[in-house]
This record gives sequence, C-alpha cells and structure tokens, in this order.
Amino acid sequence: MTNGVGCRTVCHFFLTTLPVLAAGSPVLAAMFQHNFKEVNVGKVVEIADINSEVFAVVLHFLYTGEVDLKNADAAEVMVAADKYAIDPLKEECASCMSENLTLENVTSYLVLAHLHNVATLQEATSDLIARNAKSICSTEDWMGVIKNYPELAFAVVQRIANF
Repeated sequence: MTNGVGCRTVCHFFLTTLPVLAAGSPVLAAMFQHNFKEVNVGKVVEIADINSEVFAVVLHFLYTGEVDLKNADAAEVMVAADKYAIDPLKEECASCMSENLTLENVTSYLVLAHLHNVATLQEATSDLIARNAKSICSTEDWMGVIKNYPELAFAVVQRIANF
C-alpha cells in the first residue's frame, strides 16, 4: 500500500485473500466482484480517501477480528469502517472514542457519530455535552454544530433540558 499526496491507497491483493476481505465487507465484496477481471490480470484496486495506516487497521481487523489503533486515529478508522460497512469495527472504534472523550473533541465526535449513524457514540457525546453545557455551548465548535446540523443541536439541547 502506498499513500500519495492525493490520499490514494493502492492495494495489491492475492486472489486467495479476496474471500476473507469480501466476507467481512459487503462493499469490498461488490468492489471485487465488479473489478474481478482487473484483479485477475494483476491490476490494482485503488482505495480513495483512506490513508494506508487506516486501511491497514481495516485489513488487520478483517483478517483477525482484532482492532489495533496504535498507528491510526480511531475516528478515521470508524469512518472507513462505515464506508466499507464493517459494523463490528465501526462499533469498536466508537467504543474507543467514547472512552477517550474530552471537552476538546466532543463536538467533532458528536458530528461524526451523527454522520455515520453510531448511536452509542452519539449518546456518549450528547451526555458529556449535557454535563458540561456551560463550557461547551459557548465554543466556536458548538456554534458550528448549531449552524451546520441544527437538528442534531436541537436533540442535544433537549438532552440538556432534561439533564
């Protein structure tokens, strides 16, 4: 795998590994089925918008069922897992992110949870915001949530009101 300036990861797969990858991701399965002729003749499959460190975590998970986030950001891996419909990996990343919530990252994680439909992370972020509303709701990040995701901000405000 290589990671260029355009954030393009190029992967070379052996034909014997394709069933393992396809079994773990319906998106990769469809991709390999569509590109099977190209894969058969030794061409490469390009994975756009995911850096090689993140994709290495995805591959490791598909092969072992284990999540190793030493060399990659959990949020980036969660986004990749969502893109490739690898729900167990997405949930593991969300759990890791929930355990590492801070006042500095809570609004960005709230938006990620919303955009990638991760209820557990959205619950954890909403809870932290409700407990720290005075600090968080006056930040520029929170103003961005109000402006760009008003329905999300409304749901959090309801939670604050019921806290």
